[in-house]
Amino acid sequence: DTMYITIHPDPLAEINIDTNYATTNCAPFTIDPNVISAGIYLNANDTYTWYIEDTNGVIIVGPITGTIPPTHTMPNDADAVTVYLIATNNDSCTADTASMVFITVGDPVALFDTTNLNGCHPFQPNINSLSDPGLIHEWFIDGTIYTPTDPLILDYLFTNTSNTNIQTYQVQLVVQAGGSGGLPCTDTIINTVTVYPKPFADFNPTIGNQCAPACDDLIDASIYNTSATIIWNWTITGTPNGLPATPTTSNSQDPNICFPDNQSGTDVDYNIELIIEDTYGCKDTAIQNIIIYTRPIANFSIVDTGCGEITYTPIDSSQNAVVWNWTSTPSNPIFPATIVDPWMPTPAITFPENTTNTAIIYTIQLEVTSVDSCTDTTTQTVTIYPTPEVTFTASDTSGCDSLQILFTNNSDPFNGENISSMTFEWIIDGTPIPAGTNLTHIFTNSGVASIIYEVILNGWTSHGCTDSDT
Repeated sequence: DTMYITIHPDPLAEINIDTNYATTNCAPFTIDPNVISAGIYLNANDTYTWYIEDTNGVIIVGPITGTIPPTHTMPNDADAVTVYLIATNNDSCTADTASMVFITVGDPVALFDTTNLNGCHPFQPNINSLSDPGLIHEWFIDGTIYTPTDPLILDYLFTNTSNTNIQTYQVQLVVQAGGSGGLPCTDTIINTVTVYPKPFADFNPTIGNQCAPACDDLIDASIYNTSATIIWNWTITGTPNGLPATPTTSNSQDPNICFPDNQSGTDVDYNIELIIEDTYGCKDTAIQNIIIYTRPIANFSIVDTGCGEITYTPIDSSQNAVVWNWTSTPSNPIFPATIVDPWMPTPAITFPENTTNTAIIYTIQLEVTSVDSCTDTTTQTVTIYPTPEVTFTASDTSGCDSLQILFTNNSDPFNGENISSMTFEWIIDGTPIPAGTNLTHIFTNSGVASIIYEVILNGWTSHGCTDSDT
């Protein structure tokens, strides 16, 4: 005997939502066959019954029989409904129920802080979203999506590689409420971010490194937005301190800076800083250094008076010198001095005899040069007094024993001086005879032959210049 037993499947209720939709949406939202559908199981299900309840459990749609779901519109925000599907079969198996909740939310509002949308390159304004933080945020820069670290703060770094032109960016914030399907609620705000160009600070000294004292023009070579107002801020500081430039600050575009004399033996390194700033507060800094070399110190000593011909050797006491150059300039060009080895620290300078009737003044100049080709000059004078004219006459030049002769001194010291300023020495036959300017002397001869006496007059000026007559 054979018996067949049939076990029928239980009904299966299944609600499917289209992938283009979500269960949370903005009002008004319509539930219809485009949004949901029933799972069809031909062997398990024979009847499909739909109904929709509100939040109070009140049926607001249905029951409706069939595989096609009902249509219902949710017109208000913050509403919720539950869609039910009951599946049964003709085999008296236990019915099955499926449900799906749909919610409507308020419309989102896209809003972000616009108080800081203009700035200088590089510009990172960190724009804060003022929208509901529970919304989905998407940021776009010139149409390209950008994902910040914090979705509520746009941390994008805006740049402008030009030094002259303004660059703008379009910033877009899209906020989304509800699901991520075909009917999410969105709002969009768009604004412009302006990035001003950063100027490029640059300048060129006309001369640069040089010897003290010196002045230099600082020529601005900056690149900047010519439509903006520009401010130049110059600062000049020297190291070591103590020798400040003039001026130490300036707002001129091309200032003239003067550096003081320096004979300290140490070069001064001047730091030249230029800060250029435009109307929008964009700025840049350029720094250069100018070295102002210390000058040597020329100095020497030399005997400052004399009678020619005479040779003097100056004593050099210059500092920081590596090159020497000696020159001599006489007040009377007919009597030049001679300098042997004028490039040496201690040359020999020969002054000729002064045969004029006035003193000759020689200006001795020493120019010294440092290792950096800086120079210093100093002068001293040497006075060469004229050689005097010593001469005398005798009241008689021959006679007999015990002849008294008066010698009259007619010397001239020149240089506008009187004979009384001179010192004299009378010598008869090699023997100095005490006397003053003039001399009276008795000559004797007790022998039988004539005697010739030699009479010499030596004379010195107050300057030590000498001459004699016989």
